[in-house]
Amino acid sequence: LPDALPISVADRMRKLITEQPTLMADVMRPQPVFANGKQTGYRVYPGRNRAAFGKLGLKPGDLVTAINGTSLDDPEHGQEIFRTLGSSPEAHITVTRNGQQQDLTLNLAQVTQEAESLATSPGEGNEPRTEQ
Repeated sequence: LPDALPISVADRMRKLITEQPTLMADVMRPQPVFANGKQTGYRVYPGRNRAAFGKLGLKPGDLVTAINGTSLDDPEHGQEIFRTLGSSPEAHITVTRNGQQQDLTLNLAQVTQEAESLATSPGEGNEPRTEQ
């Protein structure tokens, strides 16, 4: 059964990205960062689903500079790079956090699962909670 996981995760992620692109925005809000007129990467912040963002291992404000070894310094190729995320259950990213470069492995299967749960239960988790 684990052998089938990467294919199903990749297919599920591709489906989510193409059919419901706003779901990924519920998990993460990337913002391009420029220095001296050149893009240096994307600063990431949690979307509405802070739990899914936290499970990725990212911290709000991390500067993602590369995905799977490909630098994010060309805005024209950004979409192409993000599309490659749908082909694997993991992504290897390089971030700058507190001035230090770090390599992280993101569990995309977990993000896909979180995003799918948002898709199947619209409205849940979006309202402020008044009880504990």
